Amino acid sequence: MSQKNSYTIMLQGGLGNQLFGWAAAMSLALKNNGTTQVSNKLLKFSNYELGKYTYEPKIADNNIMFFLNRFNSFKEEDFRFDERFLQLTKGVTLRGYYQSWRYFNHCQDEVRKTFTAISNTSIQYEYFLKQLQSEPYTAIHIRRGDYVGLKSYHGLTSREYFSRARKIVSKQENTQKVVVFSDDIHSAKEVVDWGDVYIGKNDLENSAETLDLLSRGENIIGSNSSFSWWGSYLRDKESGVRIMPRPWFANPDLNERDLLCPSWITLGI
Repeated sequence: MSQKNSYTIMLQGGLGNQLFGWAAAMSLALKNNGTTQVSNKLLKFSNYELGKYTYEPKIADNNIMFFLNRFNSFKEEDFRFDERFLQLTKGVTLRGYYQSWRYFNHCQDEVRKTFTAISNTSIQYEYFLKQLQSEPYTAIHIRRGDYVGLKSYHGLTSREYFSRARKIVSKQENTQKVVVFSDDIHSAKEVVDWGDVYIGKNDLENSAETLDLLSRGENIIGSNSSFSWWGSYLRDKESGVRIMPRPWFANPDLNERDLLCPSWITLGI
């Protein structure tokens, strides 16, 4: 079995992180006329989340991943965009998170098309989609969950952050309805008590459906989460605003220079 033109990403984390990895591998495959694969070998504490997409990538055979990792692999140096990535021209196994728009900027249209095509949507999704399509809305994503126990690493978006973002959005004339997405609705209502609709992680069948509804917001106010990042990136709207927190990490040792898109507004967390 030849792996010469195969670009394989070792998936890590939840849906947002898996999309970053998939996009990086797709970027190299498109640039070098190759194919894309994903490996779930490292997903020990997370579920494989890409199965709901119409163009689901091929899943690599984990029996041969050990040899591919050992003899033909590339690992990013840190969270900055790694310039060496651009020099990769032969099939390779990718290790890392690849959290920068710069890894796939040359194929952003293909990435957006692939990541917004969802198959076999649920009844719950169709219900929410019908309700939300009636008028433009501002989407807010509030990440809690495991972040609560990792404050020193990630940090938590505060009530003050969302209040400042609200003032910016209020200057837009495109939306009135506010839809809040969160993995902890109780906590979300404590920091944003001015939402019109709240959608929790159990209200839809999977994360891909939640991300799609989040991305449809005319304006988006995100948390320091890869899920928020993709919600902002997937709909390339000329109208509306995208607001993200900075710093992205509470840990000052992590370089986030290339993470957020230049057109997005950033506010202190």
